[in-house]
Amino acid sequence: MNDHDVTAVYKYIDENMELYLGWLMEAVRQPSVSMYNAGMGEMASICARFLEDKLGLKAEMIETGGSPYIYAHLDEGAKDTLAFYNHYDVMPAEPLEEWESSPFEPVVRDGRLWGRGVADNKGSMFSRICAVHACKQVYGKLPVNLKFFYDGEEEIGSPHLDDFVRANGGLLKCDGFFWEGGSRDLERGRPHITLGVKGICKIELSCRTAGRDLHSANAAIVANPFWRLVWALASMKNEKEEILIDGYTDDIVPLSDKERKIIHDMSFDEQASLKSYGIGSFLNGERGNSLKERLVNSPTININGFRGPSNDAETKTVLPGAASVFLDLRLAAGQTPERALKKIREHLDAKGFKDIEVKLKSSYEPFRTSCESTLMRAAVESAREIYGMEPNIILNDWGSSGVCSVCGRLDIPCIMIGVMNEDSREHAPNENIYLEDYNCAMKMIASIITKLPDM
Repeated sequence: MNDHDVTAVYKYIDENMELYLGWLMEAVRQPSVSMYNAGMGEMASICARFLEDKLGLKAEMIETGGSPYIYAHLDEGAKDTLAFYNHYDVMPAEPLEEWESSPFEPVVRDGRLWGRGVADNKGSMFSRICAVHACKQVYGKLPVNLKFFYDGEEEIGSPHLDDFVRANGGLLKCDGFFWEGGSRDLERGRPHITLGVKGICKIELSCRTAGRDLHSANAAIVANPFWRLVWALASMKNEKEEILIDGYTDDIVPLSDKERKIIHDMSFDEQASLKSYGIGSFLNGERGNSLKERLVNSPTININGFRGPSNDAETKTVLPGAASVFLDLRLAAGQTPERALKKIREHLDAKGFKDIEVKLKSSYEPFRTSCESTLMRAAVESAREIYGMEPNIILNDWGSSGVCSVCGRLDIPCIMIGVMNEDSREHAPNENIYLEDYNCAMKMIASIITKLPDM
């Protein structure tokens, strides 16, 4: 029987919010942009120092060829072991001129904390450090064992995560993972409990039609690689947004009745989203449950941008010798990057585009945990208690992460809860979180690790 009083932890968190906010602000002040390898070693040291100095753990730096993974284990001799995954790298802050305050000088304004990384993902990381710190101060000994696992390369596709799991997967075995992520509805609505993610496959299609760039007067007799790419892309989707690649959707796992109900019960404020996105309607006029199913369980083929020989396309009259287009493919449960890539290659060959090269840049597989796991039930109970409302259960996020590399491979249930809101602007200027959500995220972790042994 668990005799821990979690309300005492809530009180401790409330009384120490200034301290816990200061810890997060220290982390945000340290730039850690993996795309440029800027500040990564310094940020790894900060993470390790907090685990050691604030939680009394031994933090291991595990090298795999990029920024180190960080691992620590709190062994309380308990029956259940839970684990935290977070990443300590952030996206670049550019364009700097669009920030209302310096991205790496966090400030509190209008009830929010603003700065690069506060939402994605340092706020989530430190909410968990703070929750465990508060539990240790109040309980002394926790009712569960805990593992901390930090990635320094998530924003560049976690290229060494699979290698880490193959070599060190035993370190991560546990009864449940708190993955990064977690948000809240627009207008301060229901907190999200997310059970998975779509996969992603980032690819480059490239085409060469001449040995060098030519004067555009030669376009009458020499093929333009951009047109080849445009025609190839047009063969993959039609104007109704239907994917035309044979067999591309065959691997998608059909939704169960319970999963479909979760999607239909998911709150999604269409009008607020339309306003936030600056658009008048969704694709094909979709609304209601069909819109939700499309968002959660439909694959996408998205064009990120084109690359050619010149940035001065407005004034130069050039016929490029080569060109590329960059795509990201969001994959639904059941699809894999390998199969999606194979289908695209076969499609291009069949349509007369054998000259177009397909190159994989990075990928994550989709992942979806059981909607009946003990971890999920504990999270639902905790959300009702802390937020005073029913949580918004997301069958799987329409974004992507490396969760399948760990939880899929090791067969570990997982949930995503955190500090973000639907206006957190992660990956964009003016990234932010609400101070209230930082506080609630700490209490959610404290509540779940307290409840879980009795469930």
